[in-house]
Amino acid sequence: MDKFFRFSTVDNIKKMTEIRGVWLLSRFNSPVLTSRIRIKNTLDFLEECGFNTLFVAVWNQGYTAFESEVMAKHGFPKQDPLYVELGIDPLQELINQAKGRNLAIFPWFEYGFAASPLFDGGHILTIKPQWSATAQSGNQVRHGGLTWMNSLDMEVQQFITDLLLEVIEKYEVAGVQGCDRLPALPHLGGYDEQTKNKYRNRFGSNPPLNTKQPAWVQFRANLLTDYLKRLRSEIKIKDSNCLFSISPSPFKFGLNNVLQDSENWLKQGLVDFLCPQWYRENFSAYRAEVDRVASRFSSRERQKIVPGIAFTANRRNLTASDIVNCVNHNRTKGLGGQVFFFYEGLTKNSNQMALTLYKSADYSKLAILPTPPQ
Repeated sequence: MDKFFRFSTVDNIKKMTEIRGVWLLSRFNSPVLTSRIRIKNTLDFLEECGFNTLFVAVWNQGYTAFESEVMAKHGFPKQDPLYVELGIDPLQELINQAKGRNLAIFPWFEYGFAASPLFDGGHILTIKPQWSATAQSGNQVRHGGLTWMNSLDMEVQQFITDLLLEVIEKYEVAGVQGCDRLPALPHLGGYDEQTKNKYRNRFGSNPPLNTKQPAWVQFRANLLTDYLKRLRSEIKIKDSNCLFSISPSPFKFGLNNVLQDSENWLKQGLVDFLCPQWYRENFSAYRAEVDRVASRFSSRERQKIVPGIAFTANRRNLTASDIVNCVNHNRTKGLGGQVFFFYEGLTKNSNQMALTLYKSADYSKLAILPTPPQ
C-alpha cells in the first residue's frame, strides 16, 4: 500500500474533535481478525487514513472472539473455534496494535440477543432452550434471518451483561457497543408466560394478538429500556471511564420492529454515544433523515449522535461525493462524528473512499474523541 496518508505539522495543530469510526466485521464476513499481520495492516491503514475509532465484532453466531469464562460457565464454547484453531485472541491483538496510535477500540456485540442464524438457535438454544424468545404460536422467534433469545428474561439479560462486563474487566478498551439487537426483541416476541404475566398485572388482560399494537410495543420497549438502565449502571460501576455506545435501528423503525426506544435512550442520558444505522442510498436521503431527527434534540444531545453511514445501502453504492457530503452535513448539524459500515468499503477501488475522506473531508487533520456531554 502506498504511504499516501500523512499528517503534516500544520494538520496536527488543527486538531478536530469527532468520532471517525468504522465497523470491523467478524470472521464470518471479513478475514481481518483471522491473522495478526492482517490486524496490523488494518490498523496501519486506519491510522494513515485519519480514523480514530474501531468498533470490532466480538459476539457473533453464538461465539465470542475472545476467551470467555462466562461462556464456559454456561456450557458454551469458550471462544470461537476458528480462533482457537489459529491460536489467536483477535481482540487482544487489536488492543496491542492500537497502543501508541490515535485509535480507540470498542468491542461491538453485534449479535446482541440473537442466538444464531440456524433455525434451531444453534448451540446457545440447544443448551438453553428456556432462553428462547416466544412468539404467539409458542414457537421460537425468527426475525431478520436469525433465531432469538428472550431479551426480556432476567437470566438472559444477565448473561449478556456478564459478557460485556467480562470484556471491560479483562481488556483495556475505550468502551463497548451494543447494536440493533442489543437491547432489542423482534415485535413477534414477548409471548412467554413471564412477560404475559407482567402485562396482565399492568393492564388486567392478555397481550393483544396484534404484535405492533402501540401500547403493547411500548410496554415491551419500556422493559428493554429498564434493562439498558441497569446495564449502563453496571458498566459504569465496573469502569466509570468506559464509554457506552449503542448502534440501533433508525428511531421509529427500531421501536416498531425491534422494540428499541432509542430516541428515549438518548434523551434519558443512557448512552455516551448513539450510532443509529442511518443507511441511506444517497446524500439527499441521508440529509433528510438527519434533518428530520436532529431537529428533535438539543445541541448537547446532538453531540452524542454519531450516525452509521453505509457505503452500500438499499443495494446502491454511495458515491464519493455522497460520502463527503454526509460527513460535512453531520458537522453542520453539530453531530458527534460518523461510523462507516464497514471496513472493506474503505479499501475498494484502490482505496477510493479512504482517499476521498482524507483529501476532501478533512480526515487529513488529526481528530480526537469527543468527551460525551453530561
